[in-house]
Amino acid sequence: MTAKQSQNQFLSFMSHVCLYAYGLLTLFLALILFALSPFFKKLSKQKIDSRFGAQKILNLYDPKSEYVFAFCSSAGEFEQGYALHQMFKDENMKVIYFIQSISGIEYIKAKKYNIEYFLAPLDLPWLWSRLFSQFKPNFSFTVRHEFWPSFQFYSRNKSVNVLINCSKPASSIGSFQKLFYQLFDHIFFVDPILAEQAKELQLRPMIHYAPDTKHDRVTQIHKNIHQLHHHKTIQKIISSKSTEHTYMVVGSAWPDDLKLIANQLERKTFDWLRIILCPHDIGDSNIAKLNEIAHQQNLNTKVLRDINEWDKQTCDSQIIIVQQMGVLFELYQIANLCYVGGSASAKIHNVLEAAVFNTPLCIGPCFHSSHEAVDLVESGQIQVLNSEIESKKFLENFGEKKIPPPEISKKIGGVELIGRSLFSHNT
Repeated sequence: MTAKQSQNQFLSFMSHVCLYAYGLLTLFLALILFALSPFFKKLSKQKIDSRFGAQKILNLYDPKSEYVFAFCSSAGEFEQGYALHQMFKDENMKVIYFIQSISGIEYIKAKKYNIEYFLAPLDLPWLWSRLFSQFKPNFSFTVRHEFWPSFQFYSRNKSVNVLINCSKPASSIGSFQKLFYQLFDHIFFVDPILAEQAKELQLRPMIHYAPDTKHDRVTQIHKNIHQLHHHKTIQKIISSKSTEHTYMVVGSAWPDDLKLIANQLERKTFDWLRIILCPHDIGDSNIAKLNEIAHQQNLNTKVLRDINEWDKQTCDSQIIIVQQMGVLFELYQIANLCYVGGSASAKIHNVLEAAVFNTPLCIGPCFHSSHEAVDLVESGQIQVLNSEIESKKFLENFGEKKIPPPEISKKIGGVELIGRSLFSHNT
């Protein structure tokens, strides 16, 4: 054995030692949280078993199949990853999705996707080692910037490891981020300039440009919108819309979003406006907060726990709160005007879901975390509402002011570019 081989063996051994030490610390902290935290105490036994075990996943294994592992933090990242699903299916590979958040799991259930998905196990090296050894995935891919050391370590050593939809500028990539990036074989940046900047860092992975797969995904859904679960109900609502009303769909809304829109609205003056509000958090306590904000402005509300509850009297209410997960994309079809939530005070949600319908679009001032929103604002295709006063004036003049419909087709093609890079590399 040469000195270099001995050195590599030693480094490999130390990597495993550090990884298992990290795993034991993770397990210790998780046990404390599950024992003491009221939130974790409420979790079902099934969800706890999913975090600590892998047997249910292992039972899925078919030796005749080839696999891909996908790691997504929540619903938005899942949709970005799912954009690649057909690409892998065309290569006769089955994708298994690992979802970090419980809300992401609930979203997939609500949308009734016919796929294999699991609540991601804790980042314990012995769990991921079993999974990777059993399934031997051809590819593992992570959406955006999720860093679970054990998952990434085995992805790097036992598959072609891929990071998609990366949007980090080179100037913000520190030493830790560089270490994270070294675990990948391919990194796809959503902007060509970002990709060129990353290449200058001389990282180990192959650096590529591919537009964000969000664009492909919303286009895929829009193309097949007639196949969605609530299509008939939505079409009935559209056909029954009153010409006396303007319908504003507020998607992924938080209380601050409703305050921005509604706090200056007088009931009589804005009787022509109907706000269809789809909250990001559909829990009862959040619905109560939204109702309280509306009632403070003397605006009457109606809460629908299921979109199928919509009837002739629904539009008698000025604010219609849809307390149902998985219907937002379809609700945007109803709109004469869309507002994308999270943008009033925190972090904007997916603007493309609304933009794909070519409907006038407005947002709050907190949109800079979304490169799609920034692009649409800079091109004048989104109206930014910086205050409650601005919001009121915008709505007062909405019928007179022309807002160009958003255009997203220029950024479609990320899935195709990713496919070319991966399968030319793997053959």
